[in-house]
Amino acid sequence: MNCIPLQMTKWRALNQGQHPKNNARLSKCILAMLVFLGATGIGKANAEKDDPKKEERHTITFADLIYRPTGRFDVGITDFGFRLVFLDELRRQKFNVRGAENVVFGKDASRSARLKIGGTIKKIDCPDVSFSGMSNCKMTIEWQVLDVLKDEVVWKKKNTYLQRVSVTKQNVEQTVNILALGAFRKLLKDKKLGELTKISSSDTSVEAYSQAEFLACDQKTGSLPKHIDKVVHATVTVKNGMGLGSGFLISRHGFILTAAHVVSGAEKVEVVTHDEKQLEATVVRRNKQNDVALLYTAVAVDTCLPIATSQPSPGQDVFVVGAPDGYESSVARGVISGIREFEDLKFIQTDASVSPGNSGGPMVDRDGNILGVVSWKVIRPGFEGLGFGVPMDVTLDKLGLKPGNKTDFAAVMNAAKKKEGTDQ
Repeated sequence: MNCIPLQMTKWRALNQGQHPKNNARLSKCILAMLVFLGATGIGKANAEKDDPKKEERHTITFADLIYRPTGRFDVGITDFGFRLVFLDELRRQKFNVRGAENVVFGKDASRSARLKIGGTIKKIDCPDVSFSGMSNCKMTIEWQVLDVLKDEVVWKKKNTYLQRVSVTKQNVEQTVNILALGAFRKLLKDKKLGELTKISSSDTSVEAYSQAEFLACDQKTGSLPKHIDKVVHATVTVKNGMGLGSGFLISRHGFILTAAHVVSGAEKVEVVTHDEKQLEATVVRRNKQNDVALLYTAVAVDTCLPIATSQPSPGQDVFVVGAPDGYESSVARGVISGIREFEDLKFIQTDASVSPGNSGGPMVDRDGNILGVVSWKVIRPGFEGLGFGVPMDVTLDKLGLKPGNKTDFAAVMNAAKKKEGTDQ
């Protein structure tokens, strides 16, 4: 029986609504495959004593390995069993792994991983096969590491693995398994990957602020979409050099919330209101880790958005307003798909259309109350409707803001001191 779960099947069976667990021969083959590939058994890494140093690394999971033959479509070759082997290897090398935590009960936390690693097989070559069927086969793979929060490939590495193996028509898949795992093990020894997964001081240090009271918005927006114009009027475009994003007023005293990456590297930015007034705003507080920032403009404003008093929940209607691709005052509607966590950072997931330029804009409920701040979106083939925002309770907490009946300007405007390793 062929017990190698690595299969040259059509690109991504998952996209066809199939699940690798449904492979009828999987239960019979996983253990044999693990032994063959040098593993000692399923779940052993989970049974071992946790390494405290793992907490000093970003969480990581294995995504996929694809084969791209010249002039053909991509072919997905990683199924459930083979993915287990790669995850097991990551654990053996003391990475902080997410995924396949409990195979028996279907527990898998791979979606919460900060980093995802995958690769594309560029070349397989087995020249000069001997009479006995042996050959010095080599495989070249281009590996990539994706930072989920940045939605950006942060590292690429191409490596080649060579091993003398038996090559027959009956064991082609077995040969591919051996070479792919060998190339993966070689990759895990790369110092650059180790450095990439380490949590640096810039990742853990945040600006901690003493709590300060500000005048909360007392205006009622009214039901949406009937009164969506009131949300639009309270939304601004934030310009930082050549880049732009969105923001929104949370107080008649001129305080604006936006995403930290929108005002990255700036102390002052330009804010454009719905009626095209250009105002200068100062970056008062920011939290890069949670991607939120507070701006202040000294110009009096007559509109703002109230903060929701209840927590967002899946299935709830949500409206997103901003300037996607520069189209100011654009409105999108959807629902809250879920509340997600990535390395203890909480986000609201929505299927409402979110595009570059929306970042920093408001996510509001159907009564016009603020639920969160638009932060980022997954932009990859095969993914639709994956936008994320920072909940308002997290935003206010990380910026040290307390809604009230007055504004303590001295406290709010007081510059914070960076504290290494804090999460206040």
